[in-house]
Amino acid sequence: MAIHPDKFDQRGTARKPTHQAQGTPTAPVIQQHAVRQPGATIVQPPPQTGPLPKVPAARRRLIAVMVLILVGIGIGIAIWAWNSDGKEQNPGPDVQVVAVQDAVASWVQAFRSRDTSGLAASYAPVVESYSGRTNVRREKIQRELDFAFAGIKEINVYKVNDLNVEMLPPVNYAGITWSRAQATFHKQQDTPLNNGRTYCVQEIERLTFRNSLDGWKIIGEEHDIKCNPRQYFGQCRLAACWQENW
Repeated sequence: MAIHPDKFDQRGTARKPTHQAQGTPTAPVIQQHAVRQPGATIVQPPPQTGPLPKVPAARRRLIAVMVLILVGIGIGIAIWAWNSDGKEQNPGPDVQVVAVQDAVASWVQAFRSRDTSGLAASYAPVVESYSGRTNVRREKIQRELDFAFAGIKEINVYKVNDLNVEMLPPVNYAGITWSRAQATFHKQQDTPLNNGRTYCVQEIERLTFRNSLDGWKIIGEEHDIKCNPRQYFGQCRLAACWQENW
């Protein structure tokens, strides 16, 4: 038997044939295709995920700088808003004095206009001191004003001068700290009545205000009457009253 050296490797092991002999038929390759059945759900294979692409260092630094800028802007806006709210809720003394002066002017104008609703709205829902009484509700003041103005024929004089506003220590009401102020002024009043008499008075009046969500409201009203109106029914003698008692 002849031995062919080309059929053995260097270790003497027989080599495997690398091709089929000529004339030997090659078996056909049959590819199997999945047949989709009606109603069947085709399950897609999950996508293959790989490692995320690396962000360049320059871009990371740019993103960090932008985040810091946005955070700084947000902090600045918050500080500005906080300061603005503080200024509105706690205005300076000059602003408060002007606001109280305006409240007194509105109170006087409502009387001159015979606007009892507007006059009653100048008071707090509960007035701590009113005409010698305590804790008088605004509704009761409204009824008394309606009755009083029904008997007034006309208003000749209703004048306020020498207005002085003094800020008082704040008070805590319903868990909130509110500012207070006291307005002191001279008042002259000459109002003829429907019964033929005249209500004539000069007095020093003090109105105590408390700030609220609805503005400055009267919580106290005191009168220091220098002229007894009972002595001056008929012709009003404001000048004489002033000279005798002021």
